[in-house]
Parts: sequence; C-alpha cells; structure tokens
Amino acid sequence: MSRRSEGKEEPLEGDSKIPELDYSLVEMGDRLGDGGVGMTYEGWYGDERVAIKMLFDPRMDLNLKREFMDEVMVLSGLSHPNIVKFLGAVTQPPNLCFAMELCDTSLFTMLHMERQKLSPLRAVEMGLEIAEALEYLHEQSPQVLHRDLKSHNVLLTESGRPKLCDFGLSRNPLASVGTPSYMAPELLRNGTFGAKVDVYAFAVLLWEMLSAQVPFGGLEIVEIKREVLEGQRPDLNQLDMCPNPLIDLIEDSWVEEQQKRPSMEYIARELSAGLTEWGLDAETGLRATMDIKGVEGGDALDALLFK
Repeated sequence: MSRRSEGKEEPLEGDSKIPELDYSLVEMGDRLGDGGVGMTYEGWYGDERVAIKMLFDPRMDLNLKREFMDEVMVLSGLSHPNIVKFLGAVTQPPNLCFAMELCDTSLFTMLHMERQKLSPLRAVEMGLEIAEALEYLHEQSPQVLHRDLKSHNVLLTESGRPKLCDFGLSRNPLASVGTPSYMAPELLRNGTFGAKVDVYAFAVLLWEMLSAQVPFGGLEIVEIKREVLEGQRPDLNQLDMCPNPLIDLIEDSWVEEQQKRPSMEYIARELSAGLTEWGLDAETGLRATMDIKGVEGGDALDALLFK
C-alpha cells in the first residue's frame, strides 16, 4: 500500500457540495489500470473498500487538473442505480483523487477476457439498465453526455448489475476525443454533436453484448475511422439469434444522420417492451471464442476486479 505526501498548494476550485475526503484515511492497494489522466487503484477509505482514481502526476499543468476535476464535478452530481456511486474527493494538490464504489468486474472483461457470452434475454435486460442510465444523464439540466460509452466503462457488481463509469469526457467540447470504435460519424468529422453520440455508442455496445465480439476488432484506428465514415457498421449478421425488432432498433440508433437516431427514452421504452414481446432466448449458446488481437486499450477501470 502507498500514499503520497501531503501538498501545500491551494485546492482547486470546485463545487462546495462535493464531499471532501480526509487524505490521511486514503490507502491505495493494487493498481487496477490507467486512464487518460489518472490511475485507478483498489483501496480503502477508512474501513471501506473503494476504487480510488488519482491524477497521474501532481506536477501536471492546471488544464489537466481541471479535466480531472470536471469528472469529479459531473460524477458527484449524479445518483442512479446504474451509475457508479461517487463517495468523495481530495481536491488539495498534489493528492488529487476521488473514491467510488468498487465493483466486481467490467463488461469488457466478462465478454472478452473471461469470454462469457450473454443470452439475448440477459443482454437486453442489461441493455435496458444502461439505456435508463443514459436517459437519466440526458434528462439532467444542464444535460450530461457520457461521450465515452464502451464495454470498458460499464462496470458490473457481484450481482451482475451494470454501472456506468468514467465521465472524464462529459464536459470536453472537442469532438475528436473518444474511442473510435464507438464514436459517431459527427465526432470523427469534428462536427457539431449532442446527445445522439451516446445513442450511437449504445447501439454499438448493444451489438457487442449480443455478439460477444469487439466492434471492428483487429482494425487499426485509421481503418476504423475510414470504415465508419464510409457507412460501415458492425456486422448485423452476427445477431442471427435476435428478433428483427431488436436488430431494427440497433440499426436505427447508429444511422449516419444524428437527428434520425431515436432518443434514449425511446430506446429504453422499446427494450422494456421487448422483454415481454420479443420472445428472447434465455440460453447463452456457445461461449465466446473471439480473437481480441488489436483491441484498443481501455479505461483505467478495465481490469477492475473485486479482491
């Protein structure tokens, strides 16, 4: 376990409602992974086991510190059963960090490392929970976009409940940041964008959950961008066990024109109805046997495992 020394810099400005942690009670254990600006550890806050995300380097410039604090401010204002629970933050440099609930694993790890395949029924059940979390984000005032929805950023509790994490891009105004496999065409073109980028990413994620394959697996970033901008999408023929209304919903959600994509409210409503109307198969079929060569590195929580 390790802890960095206390700093004497002025704390960063933020929302006074953010719960301030006592850094003397923060203990870091095993390193779980890296993200864009910080490292994530399994750890403790007092007697509570938590996940701790800490800024890479206290000497980073103010802009990167602000980006880190943006995630703190977004996550601290959210409360939903399918969004990872924020516990508090240390805003005194050089020990910038925040604590959140520690989950069991990630959707990426389950699908592509443990190679577990979801049944169509279970995939839609989980998809509905994720859709409801995104609907909640889009209903906030001001509206919150996730901007980096992907299987790496969906954590799973011990009971299998999905929870969104990593809101580091939510306030980023640049269209060019994100994970290309899940990025809508308007982002890849550096165009104007809104909540429909999350709808597009959700469609790709739902395809991934149903197929147990990595979207555009094995392709280089430049190849993925070219494919998407040329109108290519993940292969719907991989979803041969799925009912047509579900396939239609995915196809409608990743269309080129963002204004033609449905809202997350509509998607959640359709998935909810589909659980009883689509006759979804509860059998998982074969376990996933995909090649994960070329998979892009993920969020700091990719390997988040409960010890």
